[in-house]
Amino acid sequence: MTMTPYEIRLELIKVARDLLSDEFHSKKEAIHNEWDTKRALAFENKTELPPHPNYPKFFTEDDIIVKATRLNEFISNGK
Repeated sequence: MTMTPYEIRLELIKVARDLLSDEFHSKKEAIHNEWDTKRALAFENKTELPPHPNYPKFFTEDDIIVKATRLNEFISNGK
């Protein structure tokens, strides 16, 4: 079954969204784990707790479109 151009674009949007979501959650988890380790050490040593971390900004609809466009360019042009 051949996909229509609309279906292909929709799939690119889905892939872009999934990639950005994975990237966001991976970064957030790494930041949280680092903070949690520092927090546990501070608690253990009875020292001042570290400030709560700044998590990365969640991606937007525009971010998804930019990522999908890059994927499309790579697929279409190999660049």
